[in-house]
Amino acid sequence: MDTTAVALALTAGMVAAFNPCGFALVPAYLALFIGESAEFSRPTRLARALQVGLTVTLGFVVVFVVAAVLISAFAVHVAEYTPYATVILGPVLIGLGLWLWLLMGRSFSVQMPRISRKVGSGPGGMVSYGVIYATVSLSCTLPVFMVAVIGSFQADSFVSGVVVLLAYAIGMGLVLTALAVAVAFASDAVLSGSRRMVPLIGRISGVLLIVAGCYVTWYGIVELRVLAGDTINRGPVDIVASWSGSVSTFVDARTGLVVVLATFTVVAAIVGLLISRRKPRVSEEPSDRSHAVSSGGTE
Repeated sequence: MDTTAVALALTAGMVAAFNPCGFALVPAYLALFIGESAEFSRPTRLARALQVGLTVTLGFVVVFVVAAVLISAFAVHVAEYTPYATVILGPVLIGLGLWLWLLMGRSFSVQMPRISRKVGSGPGGMVSYGVIYATVSLSCTLPVFMVAVIGSFQADSFVSGVVVLLAYAIGMGLVLTALAVAVAFASDAVLSGSRRMVPLIGRISGVLLIVAGCYVTWYGIVELRVLAGDTINRGPVDIVASWSGSVSTFVDARTGLVVVLATFTVVAAIVGLLISRRKPRVSEEPSDRSHAVSSGGTE
């Protein structure tokens, strides 16, 4: 097995995480995680961060496996279809954002964290988020994906191709996992006393999802118009592409450092979680306790 190809795929995946197509989804991703983590201790936040990273990465793997099979086995020109998928997924994000915004805005209910988990940051929701992120990202990263992943399927064995594909997906997932873990580590300072702001954070995450959905929809329309040979004012696409390009250039110039920092962050989270598991555990479901008190019940 070519270890160089695996290392390159891992690096390419990390850089691809900051692509201009999916870049607009990162703030909403972090807002969802912050919103559902505000009322819990650091060990619980670390566990949730790792779970979120793992499930999002699983979504990446699903999309990349499908893309690899279509390209390698059936010679499908994926680039011709990703804009259609993007146009479809954009309204889905808008709908989720509206749903989250309306639910989180009803009241200052103690059940907010549960709603947040159902809408966005539960396992199913985050796998779906990973699927959307990876599908949208393919519009921008397909050439890199073709070189880093499809080339291995064609030049090496099937097993080598699968390993390279997983390395590419893990590279993207490692970045988003590290971001979630960083939020979990910083939460004591950043989210101190933020319980009263949980509904506000929920509204913000909903708005960010709506904005991301509008951007994704517009990006798909732009791509379809370009494929049809039409000219169109790209508008926010160029702005986001500029921001994403700056981040990608920064990451690409410091790939080794980024890999080390991201890996260290995730490993530190795992170690911290294992250490915390050895300590006596206390109940961390304030919503349940508050509900019992508000209803006049006693435990």
